[in-house]
This record gives sequence, C-alpha cells and structure tokens, in this order.
Amino acid sequence: MPKFNPMTGELITEETDGKGTASISENQTDIGQTTEQTGKQFVPRFDPMTGQPIHIEQSQPQTQSQFQRQLQSESQSQSQPQFQPQPQFQPRPQSQEPKKSHKMAIIVSIIAGVVVLLGILAFVLAAVLLSNPRTAVEKACAKTFSEGGYLYDTCRDFQGFEKDYTVTSNIKIAMQSEYSDGSIILYTQLGVDGKDKQLAGTMAYNSAWINIPEIEYKLQIDANEVRLQIPSVDSHVFTYNYTEEKHGYLTEIASAEDLQAIDDVLKMIYSSESSGDIKNTESAVKLMNWYRSLKVEKSDAGQFEVDGNIRKCKGYAILVTREDMNRFREIYQEYVETVMTDRLHALGMSAEEYTEQIFADIQDMEDATIRFYVYQKELACVELEAAGDIYQVIFHGGDYRTQNMEILVNGAVVCTIEGTLAGDEESITVDLSGNHVEVTYNRSTEAYDIKSENTYEKIEMNGILSVGSKEIRLTVDQFALEGEADYTLSGDIAVTKGAVIDTMKGEAFDIGNASEAEYDELFDDLNQLLYGLLGY
Repeated sequence: MPKFNPMTGELITEETDGKGTASISENQTDIGQTTEQTGKQFVPRFDPMTGQPIHIEQSQPQTQSQFQRQLQSESQSQSQPQFQPQPQFQPRPQSQEPKKSHKMAIIVSIIAGVVVLLGILAFVLAAVLLSNPRTAVEKACAKTFSEGGYLYDTCRDFQGFEKDYTVTSNIKIAMQSEYSDGSIILYTQLGVDGKDKQLAGTMAYNSAWINIPEIEYKLQIDANEVRLQIPSVDSHVFTYNYTEEKHGYLTEIASAEDLQAIDDVLKMIYSSESSGDIKNTESAVKLMNWYRSLKVEKSDAGQFEVDGNIRKCKGYAILVTREDMNRFREIYQEYVETVMTDRLHALGMSAEEYTEQIFADIQDMEDATIRFYVYQKELACVELEAAGDIYQVIFHGGDYRTQNMEILVNGAVVCTIEGTLAGDEESITVDLSGNHVEVTYNRSTEAYDIKSENTYEKIEMNGILSVGSKEIRLTVDQFALEGEADYTLSGDIAVTKGAVIDTMKGEAFDIGNASEAEYDELFDDLNQLLYGLLGY
C-alpha cells in the first residue's frame, strides 16, 4: 500500500529485502528522486487531503555547486582571448607556491642606484670645485658643468644667497569652487643677517562669507630668543628665550618634554644656515684626502653618441671597495656631528642614526666600479657597476655637453633631458617615469613658460625671470592646476642682496616666565581687541 509524506504529500517508495521488511533504496538521496535519474522527470506527488496526484516538473539535481561551476567557467574563459570587464580569480592549487612580486624591489633598486650614481658625480664635482682639478676626470667634470644654456647663464653670476639677503613675495590667490569663493593676499619679507632672521608681512582674506581685514605681523629669531609682534592686534612684543630654563605659568600648562622639543626646533631653525666656508673645514680636508686616495686608472675606451655622432671616448675607472665606503661613512658622520648636531637633536636623531639612514641602501654593497668616459676633455658618460647592475648617465651634448642627457639602468632609459637653442629662446624637456615637463625661456624678453603633465594632473605657469647682480625676481603671471578647484595665482618673488630687519618696539611679554595673572590679563585684552577687529 503506498505511503505518503503527511507534510509534503510525496510518495515514499519502499523495497522489501526478501524478509518482508521494507527498506529505503540505497540510491535514494531525497524524497521522490534518485542519483541515477537524469534529465527532467515528473515525480508523482499527492494532495494529503484529497489523495489526487500533483504533477510537478523538477530539474536535474546539481552534483556541483554553483561556485564550483563558476570557477570552471572562469577557468575556461581565461584561456580564451576575450575581454573581461572585471578581473577574474582562480583558487591556487595547494602545491603551488605564491608568486612574489619583485616590481617594488626593482623600483627601489633602480632609485637607489641612480641616487648613488648622481651622488658620486656630485661628489666628484664638489671635489673639483673645492680644489684645483688635477686628473683628467676632474678636469672633464669641471669643463662639463662650466657651460650651460640661457637659464644657466642668467642665474650663474647671482651671489645673493651668501650671508645677508632678503626674500620678498607678494602673492594673490583667487579661489572659486563649490565650497569656496574668495581671495587671499599675502605679503611676506624674510630678512637674513648671518644667522639672525626676521619674517614680516601682512595677510588678508575676502569672500562672500567672511572678510578678514589685513593683519600685520613680525617674527624674529636670534641666538637666544624668538620675538613676535602683531601690531594690528596688540602692541606687545612677545618674547621666548629658547636657551634658558622657564619658571612661569607656561611650565604648569606644558610639560618639560614639550618645552624641550620647542627649544630644540628653534635651535634647529636658527642654525639652519650655512656654517661657513666648507672649503676650509677639517671635514672638507678629510673628504678631499679620501677622494685623493682612490686610484684612477685608465680603462677600455667606450663608444657613445655625442653631438649627433658615435664617438670613441677615453675610459677611466675608479674601484671603490667596501673598506673605502666605510672610511667615507666615518668621515661623513664626523662632519654631521660637527655642523648638524642641533638640527638632528631637534629631530630626535643622533649623527650615527642619521648616517645609517643615508647609507642604508649601500651599506651591503660589494666593491663597485665607477667609469668615466671622456670625449674632447668633457664627460660623455659616467657609469656605476655594482651588484650586477649598471647605471649610466650619458651626456649626448649639443650646444653644450649637458644639453641632452639620458639616465639608463641596465640599458633601459628611465629619464631623458632634451634641450634646444633657437635664437634667443631655450627649450628644455624632461621625461621621467610618466612625468613630462617642458620649460622655455627667452633671454631677451626674460619670459618663461613651464608646463608639467602626468597621468593625474596638469600644471601651467608663466611669467618673467629677471636677474641682476644684486637681485633675482620671479614674476608669476599665471599659475593653473588642472583638475583641482578653479583658482588663479599671481604675484612675484624677489631675492635681494642685503638683509632688511626692522626693530620691534613695544612692551615685552615674556612667554616663558610670565605669571598666571599676567596671562589672564593678556587674554582679556586680546579678546576685546579681536572682537573689535572683527566688528562684533
């Protein structure tokens, strides 16, 4: 007698085992269907209330999960040369090791190698400038970098950055975007007299939402203290001595560690200027002696394209051993300890830690060979061979030897510099890792134009570059950054010989030693002045 599931009405099929005992079929995996069934079938079902058969079409049971079938389908589709709108992924077999990407390591290696090569070239050039060139290599370096284009000639004779100079800037920035619509006017004047510095200027902001009137300020630092005055707000001259211990209310609201950090930063700012003529320092003498200890030997000639033709160039080689680099590192660390102690202390770093960071990329370097190829007493190529890699700077020449250059890593070009001179106009184009820069300069009109473009942004800037024996002035007629909020920038920046430092006059307020009562009185006065300034 047939039996039915009282909940679903499905027929329950039973078989007898010869002993009169009913049993469920071994192949049966679900009520009303077996694993041997294929295709589509009609499974009899009956209404539990009426006993009438119900015919329901049921599709074949799926022995694979949808995820498994999708993986199969994706695996097959990946073998076909068709476009995939989204990246497809496959599970990796257990026995297969993951492939490690070396792209970043390669990039870091290239950058490190190029930096080392350019550093070596700069060091050799510095050695030449600090003494009379003796070897053919030194003479070639001196001659190669003694000539340049119109921009080089324009800026070469300016000596305004020696000790005493003044930097002034007058900039207007007009912004217009969905969130901002206004303009900022900034005037700044930085005077440097030896190590004493004074920053003075004015700033104002105007928009449809808020107007901040012009605010004048002066900020000065010398060997002992910092002074600040904001004449448009208050007549006080705020002083802070960063070389002495503090005893006022400031020590109650700021920790000793915070005050020490402030003092260290101010010491760094004050000592950030040149420490004198490096040519006459003991460190410079040691560095020169180290360089002179390296043996320059003749090597095989090389062939490079110079001035549009393949030229046979004389070869010179310098072998730099690990011992040489260790000696150089010791000398450099001694130099750092001599002239950079305050600056490093402000950064929470010792001279040894700083040196370790500088030499991190080359500390494990084996012996390296530096080759110089010279054509007509100027450089044609500088080559560094280390750890199986070859880095090259090739000077293709033109109107002057550095006009057209290439930087190669293992034969692949990573940077190109191309220049042209046409009449009074000079053009320079630089391509580096997807960044394209074009610079033009006219020596008659003193007009310049700069365009920079990469995958993400485009910058255009133009104006006038005027250089005299006592002043260099850069005028910005237009500066535009495509892709950002709309804004325009205009103004000028000038560097002039001689320091302009104004004297501050007013009642002094000692920030480090003032009492709590003096602070309270000051804040009350400032609140009233600010409310009046803003028109409240």
